[in-house]
Amino acid sequence: MFSVFCILTNFVTAPQLTGTDDFRMPTVVRVRLVRELRSVNNITVVGARFAASSDKDTKVIDKKNDGGGVPPIKIEAKDSKLQISVGEADTFAQKMFYLESADVDNPLGIQTSSKKIRHYRGRLWLAAEGDHLLVTNVIDLETYLRGVVPAEMAPDAPIEALKAQAIAARTFALKVRVRYRPSGFDLDDTTMSQTYGGIEAEKPSGDEAVKQTERMVLEHDGRLIWADYYDDCGGVTAPGSNAGDYPPPVIDGPDDKSDFCQIGQHHKWSVVLIPQDITKRLSSDERRKIGVFRSVDVLDRDVSGRASLISINGDDGSIELKGNAFRALIGYDRLPSTLFKIKSEDNGFKFEGRGFGHGHGLCQCGAIGMASAPYQKSYADILLHYFPGAHIRKLIGAASN
Repeated sequence: MFSVFCILTNFVTAPQLTGTDDFRMPTVVRVRLVRELRSVNNITVVGARFAASSDKDTKVIDKKNDGGGVPPIKIEAKDSKLQISVGEADTFAQKMFYLESADVDNPLGIQTSSKKIRHYRGRLWLAAEGDHLLVTNVIDLETYLRGVVPAEMAPDAPIEALKAQAIAARTFALKVRVRYRPSGFDLDDTTMSQTYGGIEAEKPSGDEAVKQTERMVLEHDGRLIWADYYDDCGGVTAPGSNAGDYPPPVIDGPDDKSDFCQIGQHHKWSVVLIPQDITKRLSSDERRKIGVFRSVDVLDRDVSGRASLISINGDDGSIELKGNAFRALIGYDRLPSTLFKIKSEDNGFKFEGRGFGHGHGLCQCGAIGMASAPYQKSYADILLHYFPGAHIRKLIGAASN
């Protein structure tokens, strides 16, 4: 999801559920660590005592170095096996490997070749895929959220906005995990799922938001919703990719003169793209189809005003791209959203737009604005504004994974 650095004071009772989603609390979530470990074949794990086990046997590591501490464990992926070295002498190989700290005050730390150490609560599961190391953090859902909320919303945001973020993040985590389960994990630690930074990302304000909303999720028509969120909607949220997708677009303001999200850094923006900017991003095949680039036009817009179909035109023809595909082509940071108009200028094409992100669901800057003076809305007010007709309920019991 998109990160922003720029909620249920009144509890809402859910109706009788008629859907098929599982509303039981999961025991753990499995988070694949790829943000700093994407193509890494070796790491060093540091921390307290470790109990390490594979699928067939268990090997307890309780070795002290000369200073009385625990020596680092070096792990390398090679030929789909893990080579594990403890201290100077102990080395063994396994296909899978679990590491956990016996001391909650000394969590596991992962050090890569960059020498940076990032610490994680819970357990680490390691496996090898060829010479590529796969590292998964197996962790309690509520603990996982402590490393998500401050990574996705500025920790100095009003507490009601952070609580709204916590509920959205919890709901999204439970909904999206079915997408990755065939690959052996539930989420990853990037914006493809949600940004998760482990212990280094945790902040007291985020901890409090997670604690005050413990187990709370959003549902609509008896099902968990896709609780998407992003930086700034630009004044109006976007519809889903398909007709009838939930939630529908909403106007993001108390009146037609102001927006809740007007505090956003990218609430209004403009960028000039010269012909070479667009041409160099087209594939060689696409360049052959259009010949010399001449213009770019919006062919269609969705109900929120976002460009949904773009035409790139040349001497020999045109190609059409969906709005989000065109944004991806140019670059998400270069073209902050698809809520734009295009003006032709002498040196290129000026894109004047609003907002940052895909625009569907919770507007993070809008949540901060709603929670701030003069509105001072609760987290329930915020969530039900962006997800009209939804209900906030608590997960029950515990589900096996």
